[in-house]
Amino acid sequence: MKNQYQQKVLELTSEITKLEQDKAENLSKKGHQMTEQQRKKIEEQFMTKQKELEKMLREAKEKNKHQQTVKRQVDAQTAKIKELEQEIQKIKVQKISA
Repeated sequence: MKNQYQQKVLELTSEITKLEQDKAENLSKKGHQMTEQQRKKIEEQFMTKQKELEKMLREAKEKNKHQQTVKRQVDAQTAKIKELEQEIQKIKVQKISA
C-alpha cells in the first residue's frame, strides 16, 4: 500500500507519453492517405483518451499527496507514543525504587 499512488502516477505519466507517441506515429504513417475529417477524428480520439488519462493522473497525484500527509501524521503520532511510553516507564521505575 505504501507508495501505491506514487507508482500509479508514474504509470499514468508513462501511459500519456506512450499515447502521444502513438498519436504522432499513427498520424505520420497514414497522414498522406487520410482526409482532413479522418485526421480530425483520430486526433479527437487521442485527445479524449489523453484528457481521461490526465484526469486520472491529477486524481492519483492528489491521493498521493494525501497519503504522504497521512503518513507524516502517523509517523509523528508513533514518535509521540514512543516518547510517552518511555516517560511511563521512567515513572514506573521511580515508583518501584521509591
